[in-house]
Amino acid sequence: EPRLAEIINLQSNSAENEKPIPVKEMAAILGISVSHLYKKCSNNEMPHHRKFGRLYFYLSDIKKWMKD
Repeated sequence: EPRLAEIINLQSNSAENEKPIPVKEMAAILGISVSHLYKKCSNNEMPHHRKFGRLYFYLSDIKKWMKD
């Protein structure tokens, strides 16, 4: 099953190289307002990251969060 190992390896590599999504873009993706998104983050209701004092999101984290 070397093919399966290749697929798993590719998926993990793509997650490592995933680009952070800024607040406005994530709000548009989720269909909520920017202020609502900030509120969810301040209450730790959804996964987020801070980089240089700004909020960012990773689509893989959001997908996992939505499944739970």
